[in-house]
Amino acid sequence: MLMNMADLLAVANEHNFAVPAFNVSSSMILKGVMHTCEEMQAPVIIAIHPDELEFVEDSFVKAVVEEAHKATVPVCIHLDHGSKFEQILRAIRDKDADLAEQLANEHVLHVMRNLQKQETQEQEIEGQR
Repeated sequence: MLMNMADLLAVANEHNFAVPAFNVSSSMILKGVMHTCEEMQAPVIIAIHPDELEFVEDSFVKAVVEEAHKATVPVCIHLDHGSKFEQILRAIRDKDADLAEQLANEHVLHVMRNLQKQETQEQEIEGQR
């Protein structure tokens, strides 16, 4: 079952367990990770690095989304170290509205956190003057 990262990690935090993240770049690795997680009844984060997007077909991202939807365990799909909005668009193009929202929200949150951190640092510098 496809979940967003915030919901998945909130449950993990509440119940004191870790959620593993696996970088996948092939159907064989994806099948192995999903099979093991299903067998162990363990939630999982499937991570795809932007560099890997350059080598895999769009059909691979679609396969990841399909596997997440079919799973009986919670699955989150994560664009690992995705820093460009274009990478998010490539990852989600015509794939899944839930995934699009999840990845876009995570990207926006990342940008917002960086802006907040910068603002805090600027305020600290101003306070030292």
